[in-house]
Amino acid sequence: MERFKFPGEHFMPPVERGTTEFLPGGYQNRPLMYVKDDGSLYEASSSEPAFIFHLAQLLNAQDGQSVLEIGCGTGWLVAVLSHLVGARGTVVGVEIQSGLARQAARNIKRFGIENAEIIEGNAFENVGQRKFDRVIVTASMYDIPSAVIDILQEGGLAILPIRSRGLPEEVHLLRKVGSCLTSETTRLCKFVAMVDPDGTTEDHFQPLDRNATYRAHCADANIERELTFDGASPKEMLWRALPFTSYLAKVDAGFRQFVVGRIGTTITSHPIFGDPSWTAFGLAYDREESLAVWHAGRVTRYGAPTAFQSFLKHYDDWCAVGKPSGFAFGLAITANGSAPHGGVAGRFREDRADVSLWWHLRPQEERL
Repeated sequence: MERFKFPGEHFMPPVERGTTEFLPGGYQNRPLMYVKDDGSLYEASSSEPAFIFHLAQLLNAQDGQSVLEIGCGTGWLVAVLSHLVGARGTVVGVEIQSGLARQAARNIKRFGIENAEIIEGNAFENVGQRKFDRVIVTASMYDIPSAVIDILQEGGLAILPIRSRGLPEEVHLLRKVGSCLTSETTRLCKFVAMVDPDGTTEDHFQPLDRNATYRAHCADANIERELTFDGASPKEMLWRALPFTSYLAKVDAGFRQFVVGRIGTTITSHPIFGDPSWTAFGLAYDREESLAVWHAGRVTRYGAPTAFQSFLKHYDDWCAVGKPSGFAFGLAITANGSAPHGGVAGRFREDRADVSLWWHLRPQEERL
């Protein structure tokens, strides 16, 4: 790859309020939030360059292939991919934020890139019946449409950053075999959430005081257990708990991420992995009026004991298998609940939109 074939400064709008020029820090390995003309922030960012290029390397786009990038921002990665696939290949970048899509189209034209195009809107509604050899999504997804399976050619590869019902995220490299996507490798990540067609992003944090079991049993919540995650200080305890939340979200459908107290409402108004003072998580079995909540090193029981007991059992199980984080999980994605190919023991099924996610713990020797 020619290192400066597409200089990054030509693909970045202002990324800091009050500036009109490219920031020297734009080549540092850190994400930068895009700023609109009125000074407000897009729900989008220019991702950490080294990590994006690492994902592009995993995608392994080849000469003559067709590539789709969903969430292309101002088009930098589209330009790089267009170079990798050569004149015989094609790259389509889709961006739902109209201001960024217009800039991406201008950037592609500025560099005279003839094998790439930019489409504004929802990728799964605007690429038509086309199929691609490679797909890369550069915003994290929660509801995953089955179209992500359909738009891949047989044997094609997809990079999908997938959100859990809590704070952790993983990005998977998946290969299409038949009607199934199967992960070949996994990395931990944190991406801006994908914007829905109505301009919103989905939030899976639930204010604790809105939980019916909490309201009904708050006064008699008297069974607690200290759980400090390696004895960390309160300031460090939450991020040390993140691997367990990633595990718990996959193995138990009752997992919930809670907010205790007030926080800001935008993506930039609170710490990226949560603030220990307001972030809580646990299990909610609503039909049984059973709730267990971990917050600041303590697990509290509300209502029936089932959720509390399950929470502690899951913690013991997690410890017994080596305290894995999200990268230790393999994943298969199928449409409408159909079973994935191959018999893998210990799969955990999670249904989202019109697909099913089938998680399993990789053997120890296959984990990163």
